[in-house]
Amino acid sequence: MASIVLLPLFGPLAGSAQAVDTDCPHDGYITNGDVCTKLTNGTLYLHQTSNGDYIDVEYGKSGGSAVSCKLGYLRSGTNHWSATKTCSTSLQQSATWSVSASCKPDVGLLYANSTTYQTPPTKSCWRQAVHGPGQSSPGPCSPAGPCSPTHNGALVLEAVFRGQSAFILIALLITAGSGLAAVRFAARQSDRPALVGLWVSSVISVLCLTLWSAGGSQIARNCTVNLSLLEPFTTEQGLLNAAMFVPVGLTGALVTRRLLPAAVAGAVLSAVIETVQGAVPAIGRACDTSDLVANSAGALAGAVCGRLLIGFVARTLEPWTFRARPTAMATAVCAAALAVAWTGYIQPDEVAATQAVGSANAQQRRAVETAVSTAFGHYYAIKGVQYMASPGEDKGTVVANLPVGFLQLTWPDRADVTASLDMSDKGTESGYPVQGVTTHPRTATQAKAIAVTYAGRHYPWAEPDSTIEVSGVGDHATLGWLVSFRRYRDKVLMPMRLDIQVDRAGRISQLSARAAQDVQVPEVVISRAAAARAALKASPHCAKTAKTTVGELLAVRHHDTWAAVWRTLVTCGSSTTVINVNAQSGTASSPPDT
Repeated sequence: MASIVLLPLFGPLAGSAQAVDTDCPHDGYITNGDVCTKLTNGTLYLHQTSNGDYIDVEYGKSGGSAVSCKLGYLRSGTNHWSATKTCSTSLQQSATWSVSASCKPDVGLLYANSTTYQTPPTKSCWRQAVHGPGQSSPGPCSPAGPCSPTHNGALVLEAVFRGQSAFILIALLITAGSGLAAVRFAARQSDRPALVGLWVSSVISVLCLTLWSAGGSQIARNCTVNLSLLEPFTTEQGLLNAAMFVPVGLTGALVTRRLLPAAVAGAVLSAVIETVQGAVPAIGRACDTSDLVANSAGALAGAVCGRLLIGFVARTLEPWTFRARPTAMATAVCAAALAVAWTGYIQPDEVAATQAVGSANAQQRRAVETAVSTAFGHYYAIKGVQYMASPGEDKGTVVANLPVGFLQLTWPDRADVTASLDMSDKGTESGYPVQGVTTHPRTATQAKAIAVTYAGRHYPWAEPDSTIEVSGVGDHATLGWLVSFRRYRDKVLMPMRLDIQVDRAGRISQLSARAAQDVQVPEVVISRAAAARAALKASPHCAKTAKTTVGELLAVRHHDTWAAVWRTLVTCGSSTTVINVNAQSGTASSPPDT
């Protein structure tokens, strides 16, 4: 998945886009394992170690008001989220995960104000840093080409074991030692010591795999509570989690000769593991109820297999019996410990689903195909269509993957279209060619003419009665020019917008469009000066030293009604807050902002 690199300040404090952050390259790749996305008021970063076993996601907010946000990463179609944080200009937020090594790419995520932002994916099986544009150190499964199926298994094993020799040795010693100790102890107490040893070994190996720490930290004690119980069985990670607990259930059934105790023991083991992961952030493991569901299912499947296997062998071993009093006491102690941990140390974070990306349905596919056709005709063949749901909400984004980028359509409103194609900073032809345009623009006027030609053919609703502004993207317009179409009614900026980035080759490299009808707003009675005073009044902590910059009037919808607001910047020292002042009532409020 490519990043949403575009999105200048669509609001009206400025008529031009902000300059591209020089710390975040235009393609989003600092190195093959360090990727970023420049947003309107900040930059989202993801760092991945070379074998994919450690992930660090950071968001540095450079402007705007403080917002509630979550950081996360996407791997194998599944989202992993941090606890809810406060993102502000005074504090750079970060979250880290120690994860299973993988040859698969990761995508950094930021969720704020019902919108998910993302970085480009890291390069699979990356070896060394990118040394320059298009340059990377060669190696098996390098970014120059996809992983060959004949080498995937070897590369995954190499990724898992490379650099973890100490852990592997320690885990093997602990597992083997625990199994042998269990065999010696059970030889004096039981008629099935070998089976007991296998059961203990399977449990200890799972504990080593799930509670070992590579030194990362989860920052906060939280646990994702996934309300979609079937989702874990639709992801690769979920199936692997289930498979990991099959030996636990299988050996448990062979030992106890009972189905229920073996399955329950596996579920309790998983519950303990997830609780420790959530309550002890220092180990850097993510607590997620999806893991509990998958683990428990795996233990049940193993127990069923064990019970069936018993039916095919001689019944020389009797089922275990459990004394009521000790069993009840052990159950009560375990339940009490889990309850204390969850009530006192863990913050549950409910989500409707954690799976970020899934297959688009037929209706979504038709809608995004129409959007691609509108933007680029039949120039690009769609390589695939996916749906990315916003966490905990019944809306999201439909993504069409193109040979040179992507196009996104908000769903289900279909209101906003954004597209990002390969950009050119040296005149290389890489974006969408506008029919009849053969010149490489050198000035803003030439770029404007190309954008107007493109808009007239693809988005004819944008030009009539619109104000067109042009601004350079990057230092000295190295990435081209952003041409913005805006419409005003009685000096109020309407919700319609069209932003077209024209690169140095005269091609369309990025696009953002919203086809919206003009709206009626109440009469404007609050002046610009009164709006500045209202914004200062809403910032009492620094009203005496603050400076205000009142932007344009714009139409803003609150629920089903529209109002004209003055968008105002209040600067106090190094901190800047955006405040909307209702142009009729004078009420000040903070707008959605990332």
